[in-house]
Amino acid sequence: LAMMDDMISQHLESNVILYGAAISACDKASQWQNAVALLRNLHDERHAASLVCCSAAMSACARGQQWEFAIRLLAETHAAGLEVDVIMF
Repeated sequence: LAMMDDMISQHLESNVILYGAAISACDKASQWQNAVALLRNLHDERHAASLVCCSAAMSACARGQQWEFAIRLLAETHAAGLEVDVIMF
């Protein structure tokens, strides 16, 4: 996460793959707040949302028992036009 912060503060180009890796790391570390924050940053930087990023953020929320956030992210994923499938549940 520190590397992502450094990239953002130095205005270096980020991409959805870097965000996906960082969000997945947050999921595995049970850091749902950071996962959601990174997903918001991804949107703020006008990167197209990816199913991988959204799914990892939802997983992090579920792992942290933050079901309301997970459901909200699921709705946002659907609204963004990403094809939600059984894997996401």
